[in-house]
Amino acid sequence: MRKIQLLVMFLASLPCTSVHGAKPSPTPCVVEAGADCAFTLSVDGRSREYLLHVPDGYDGTPVPLVVDVHGYTSTPESQRSNSGMYELSDIETFAVAYPRGGAGSRPKWWERGFNGSADWVDPGCCATPAEENWDDVALMVAVKQDVTARMNVDRFYFTGLSNGSYMGHRLLCEAPDTFDAYATTSAALSESWRDCTPSSTRPVLYMHGRNDTVQPIEGSLVAGEMMLSTADTMDIYATRNGCVGYPSSYVETFSSGASWCREYDECDESVAYCELDAPHVTYGATPLDVAEIFWDFFSRH
Repeated sequence: MRKIQLLVMFLASLPCTSVHGAKPSPTPCVVEAGADCAFTLSVDGRSREYLLHVPDGYDGTPVPLVVDVHGYTSTPESQRSNSGMYELSDIETFAVAYPRGGAGSRPKWWERGFNGSADWVDPGCCATPAEENWDDVALMVAVKQDVTARMNVDRFYFTGLSNGSYMGHRLLCEAPDTFDAYATTSAALSESWRDCTPSSTRPVLYMHGRNDTVQPIEGSLVAGEMMLSTADTMDIYATRNGCVGYPSSYVETFSSGASWCREYDECDESVAYCELDAPHVTYGATPLDVAEIFWDFFSRH
């Protein structure tokens, strides 16, 4: 993995702003039970931001952290409102961080490409995060470090929607040890990721909507790059994670109508796949609760 140089302003006494639409918090924001804060970091000389929700039951003993990453053109505020992790965190007692994507003239997005190749860019239009040296892998590491400096965290999990799912694939290739497990939705691997040889593997759950027209389940050309089908994506993760019984040996962990989740047997690291009767945005589209599915996976790893 490329050398990451971080300057992280991590002192808990630094000021933050309370988050619109969430529970009110004092300024400077105190990281305590029920708090909602916005913190700013300096990552490779650039100002980056994330929102943090501290669960109601936090009492200083260790809790897990879920980093929940929004999709293309979206925001951490919308991800917090839609993914279901915010509400679930107070029930299950884990913290949630919501990083804000952004790069020059094309804000609200994340690096997708293998080793810095182009992401979500119209030819001749705009620079990519990689071209403008926005290091989103470093940002995810910085968020993890900053939250750890502010509160007692013992496990780290990653989830993301669409372009946020690409961010998860990138981490699994370039910095898999950043998180203990990954669960993402609505953006499969791209063709360029076939050549990835990660330094280690981590438990992976991938979810896709059968009625997705933005990223069709059978694969498609997106922003000039071929996106793999979900079947090819799961083949790659099953091979990397040593799933000798894939695809015939599995346990069905969730099911409702035409939507289901399967966790495969005999793997060195867990691999699970959910196929929902849903469009591109899977949150709230079926009786299955996406946040509960993801947390169930996280809580076992």
